[in-house]
Amino acid sequence: MLTNPDTSRSLVDATAGEQATQPAYRVRQHEEGFTILLALPGVSHDLLSVSTKQDTLTVTGQRAKDIPEEWKCHRSPPSPVAYRLVLQLHPDLDPSSIR
Repeated sequence: MLTNPDTSRSLVDATAGEQATQPAYRVRQHEEGFTILLALPGVSHDLLSVSTKQDTLTVTGQRAKDIPEEWKCHRSPPSPVAYRLVLQLHPDLDPSSIR
């Protein structure tokens, strides 16, 4: 089981002092374990970080500052956004099995 100790949609990372938004997410359980689906619009793999520390899973991402030329904005261009999701892992889950 995974729980989110912070239910606010926007939070301040105390270590970095920067504003971050909690992304929308879903947790699905299946025979092999759990899958976490995140909505991180505009975040590429190279700007995504997943880490574990003790019983906490942290996912951070940064939306790219530059919009690719092939994209068309129907509204104002998106501003850079930092995302941060912190989930507490159940004591029975092995953090080293996260992939």
